[in-house]
Amino acid sequence: MNPLLNWIKTNLVIVVCCAVAVLGIAGLLLGSIVAAKTVSSAENRKRKIATISKLSRTQVTLPSSESGKRPKSISKAITQQDVNLLKQLFEQMKSEKELILAAAVDHNRFGVVAHSRYGDQGVGHFPMLDDLFPVPLGAAVRINAKQSYRAAFRDMLGPYSPDSRYPNLDSGMPPANSQIQEQLEALRDEFLADKDKDTSAQLSMEDRDLLRHQLRNHAMKLLRERAESIHIYAEQVKPTVGGGVIHFPIGFPFDVGKWSDPLADRDLSIDDIWEGQMGLWIQQDVVEAIARINRVEDDEYNVMQVPVKRLVGMQVVKGYVGIDETGGPGGQMRGFGTYSPQMMGMAAFNSQPGETSAAAKGFSGSAAGGAKDINLQEDFKFSLTGRGSNRNFDIRHVKVTIVIDSKRIPVFFEVLSSINYMTVLLVQLQNVDEYEAIRKGFVYGTDDVVEMVTLLETVWLRKWTTGLMPVSVKNRMGMLKPGDEGYVSPVTAMPGGVR
Repeated sequence: MNPLLNWIKTNLVIVVCCAVAVLGIAGLLLGSIVAAKTVSSAENRKRKIATISKLSRTQVTLPSSESGKRPKSISKAITQQDVNLLKQLFEQMKSEKELILAAAVDHNRFGVVAHSRYGDQGVGHFPMLDDLFPVPLGAAVRINAKQSYRAAFRDMLGPYSPDSRYPNLDSGMPPANSQIQEQLEALRDEFLADKDKDTSAQLSMEDRDLLRHQLRNHAMKLLRERAESIHIYAEQVKPTVGGGVIHFPIGFPFDVGKWSDPLADRDLSIDDIWEGQMGLWIQQDVVEAIARINRVEDDEYNVMQVPVKRLVGMQVVKGYVGIDETGGPGGQMRGFGTYSPQMMGMAAFNSQPGETSAAAKGFSGSAAGGAKDINLQEDFKFSLTGRGSNRNFDIRHVKVTIVIDSKRIPVFFEVLSSINYMTVLLVQLQNVDEYEAIRKGFVYGTDDVVEMVTLLETVWLRKWTTGLMPVSVKNRMGMLKPGDEGYVSPVTAMPGGVR
């Protein structure tokens, strides 16, 4: 390997950061071109308003009505025509604001509609089951939600289908060792029969080397064939018979709520089901990003060529950023203390499933945007973006671990941001020993791959989620006021609530 490639591999993080920076500049340029018309319209309105303001301050000289008196200098009076023009401008601004908000809500709710599989259908972030939110029609609906919820994760790992309600990864795992061993033993027996020998010990040194070479090549052939038959490595769901209970193996890559376990000995809480729904939506968006960049709809692509080689796992960080943990109504606000964004990020990276991230444990009331007309305040104790849940949107974090082609990390980040309002907060990279991976059955092709752990920020606009939220969830999040149905006085006022 030449010195340049050696330096690049040694300084991989620097190379990736530079690539992200360059990509960001290109994205800004593209965004400025797309937004040019809107900016031009706003500048035109600004000029008209400035003209009206200037006219209101213009001095005019009027002759005195009395003979011998000096002329009077007064400011020009604003005419009805000026008032009408200003009113027209404000109406235009209001209309544009409503259009922008509607487009933002549609993108957040139906963001995956841009994928070719959906065409013009208004699908995307839909409830896992009809008639489930905000109030389930009966106990049977809650029970059926378990199976529908678990089936969604199974379907997302399945082969591509244009009729699928969820994105598909077309995933699989390397062939089992027992399967490989069985074929190698058959090949060895065939080789011995050709040489008219009963055991390998009876072979000559030259024939032993030849047999060893053939066995090694055949094992690699089996591994490559598997890699070429799927789009990504991921642990598969155990087969079910006749639509039976869906079980997940150890190492299953998704964060599946324990409430959905068929053997869970507890009453189903609508709060738990809602949390499961949010987690499903969040993971669905990540799957959509992987499906797009891996061209899962194209049979010409497979693990050997795609950027994302393996989905190791996802963990939806418990809790709404800026609002205390989701354990139940009346959750208690807690100060964020002296956590820095770096400490918050490492806590999220190192947290275990079921734990609440440090960023989700509350912040000062000022960061919530107390009154309706007060601008939202950024608080960088939450993360590098400074965003926390408030009366307009909710913030959730998710940790994603994948094996990816190191050269195409910036492209993956770009695809993530195009799916929904997702932002990469933190990244950890670890080199992958390709030879060790092959010994475990994973063939990644000729790409230099790394294991990447990312912490992602996701945004959920309350403009559409509020209509689905159970009342108990709204109350816990401070969205109800005294007198509202389901209102229970919380221990401490929640950010983003009604003031």
